[in-house]
Amino acid sequence: MRGAWQFGFGAVTAILWELVEYWTFIRHSSELRTAYTDTLGDLALGLAGSVLAATLTVTVLWRGSSRGRPARPAPAPAPSDPSRAPGR
Repeated sequence: MRGAWQFGFGAVTAILWELVEYWTFIRHSSELRTAYTDTLGDLALGLAGSVLAATLTVTVLWRGSSRGRPARPAPAPAPSDPSRAPGR
């Protein structure tokens, strides 16, 4: 499931980048004729990078560390005297 989050983040970031790039640079430029193929190439490379990053994160980095995994809570110590338990 975590790999899907990394892939989704990479995909959305690549799409937003291309929208901003179109809006700021290409819209009124002479590059408008080649913008479509450039955008497709950029999106393909961005998605390939997302897949690679998600795969590395899930297989190498995530499994190799203990960070990010939910820790088991320590059991609460039994009070020696029930009248002295917190909240009383």
